[in-house]
Amino acid sequence: MKLRYLFALPILATALMGCDEIEKSDAKPVENPQLPGITQEDFSVTPASALTSLMNLDELVGATTDAATEMMTLFTIDVKTENLPAGSEVTGSLQFAKSDGYEEVFDVSDITVKDGVAQAPLSSILYTRSAMYGPNDPREYQIFYHVAVYVNANGGQYKIGSKDFYYCEGDSFMQEGVDPGYVIEEAYYLLGPQGTTLESAIPFTHNEYNIYDDTNFTVIADFGEGMTSWLIVPQSAYEAAKGGTLDTSLCYGPATATALEGSLNLGGNPGTLTAGNRYRFSFDAKALTYNIQELATFENLYTPGDSNDWTQSKSQMLSTNDFITYTGFAYLKGGFKFTSQLDWDGFNYGSAGEGKLSLDGGAGNIEVKEADLYWCKVDVVELTYSLTEITSASLIGVNGDWDNDIELTAVDDQKLEWTGTMTLNEEGGWKFRFNNGWDINLGGSTTDLVLNGDNITTPAGTYTVTLNLSAVPYTCTLTAK
Repeated sequence: MKLRYLFALPILATALMGCDEIEKSDAKPVENPQLPGITQEDFSVTPASALTSLMNLDELVGATTDAATEMMTLFTIDVKTENLPAGSEVTGSLQFAKSDGYEEVFDVSDITVKDGVAQAPLSSILYTRSAMYGPNDPREYQIFYHVAVYVNANGGQYKIGSKDFYYCEGDSFMQEGVDPGYVIEEAYYLLGPQGTTLESAIPFTHNEYNIYDDTNFTVIADFGEGMTSWLIVPQSAYEAAKGGTLDTSLCYGPATATALEGSLNLGGNPGTLTAGNRYRFSFDAKALTYNIQELATFENLYTPGDSNDWTQSKSQMLSTNDFITYTGFAYLKGGFKFTSQLDWDGFNYGSAGEGKLSLDGGAGNIEVKEADLYWCKVDVVELTYSLTEITSASLIGVNGDWDNDIELTAVDDQKLEWTGTMTLNEEGGWKFRFNNGWDINLGGSTTDLVLNGDNITTPAGTYTVTLNLSAVPYTCTLTAK
């Protein structure tokens, strides 16, 4: 095993939990009083070769047996004044950034400064780079850096220059990654559900993590009428085919054409699925495996439970724009379930634990502690849900005031209807929002209020506003006074 993996493995264990947050420093240095008679011109910082030339991590790691003790010289601090207090100590810190704007910075840890020479273990460089780009990424990156100089004297630490001043500001170096032993392409495409031409290929999506650390790609595809075959096209093959013919020997097909999961073969034959259905493809570009999940395409979800005597037709309704995420208001108490039909013959979602759903017929009810109005959000692909209790409803934006709410009053305990008064001095836009925040807000038109909809424009006047959340689409009435 190459030495780098001694560091890559523990880093990877935290990478998918947000290792960038471990090393990333969002805080500005503390603005300390300046030492009398000392200015930033009394110091200079000279970067070492490690920060001025291409850094090859594989070569660096291969040349040492212990990256935790192998010290790298990073920069030197030259003191140009004799006015430092007796017994004072000059130190420095180093921050990396992905751009010269330093929107986010990553601290290099374990820096020691002796006789003006700043050093850190090679392992600190490896860890910081991994926090920025992941431990397995072989790609070359430009890394920007700057240095802060401090003087420890008189029992305190003084940063030289203002709080925003750094030496080597805007300097950068090129750094190669590591060789993970596999290649992941920047993008992949699913060919077949909407046609066999390159233009009809559907791009896979990837999450926020580095593609070399999380090698899974996903896509949801509707197979059109007569469309039954599929292939996975890497970006290299996609680009090579522009203006010409796709070379399917460079694409991936399933080992078994009709299997919903299994391994992929380079140059393999296309897979086959049922036309007119919707599927979710999951593709591991490292393991070259796939999984296909058939998705339901129902228009709404219902909330039968204790609040409506377990009758779907009496329950509130959740709607969707993508047949994946369903949202809506529902008055809930005790136990309930989400169902896809106005009977029990469709998909019935019960509890699989807090925030999780199960389609098992024996799954227990979802429970709420308080009888109240809730904003419900359900993901029928991931089988997850969230419930946000609604404590207030209000108008925002009236007369251009987007900072102060006009509170509405619930008509009854179910909070499915709210009312209040609004005076517009001139024609203008406004919206409904809940819990005095923007996570849940309604706009659009008075006859079709939708989540995050446009502002509602209304002529000048004084109105009684009544908001109705008992049915989809949500509506409101404005009665001039």
